[in-house]
Amino acid sequence: MFEDACDRAGIDPGRVTRFLYLNDNQDSLADVAKAVGVPLDRTNAELAKDLGHCGGADQLICLDTLLERGELAEGDVVALAGLSIGMHWYCTLLAV
Repeated sequence: MFEDACDRAGIDPGRVTRFLYLNDNQDSLADVAKAVGVPLDRTNAELAKDLGHCGGADQLICLDTLLERGELAEGDVVALAGLSIGMHWYCTLLAV
């Protein structure tokens, strides 16, 4: 899903600044980070500890928090990823 989104956008996966997944437990977030090849510190793992799971808004709340804190700069690429009912994976890339 992540690699496919990067391919469709013509963006090297290494250029993605942040990978925001569901605010899940730390083990799950570490597994997802490893699976997509993104360092854990570039995910929402730390935010998930503070915010907890907020349903389908997890990624948007994390994105908003990072923007408010000034942790994203113009030109950064952020991946919003997760899964939905029926194990349907999704990933959307946004440019800040």
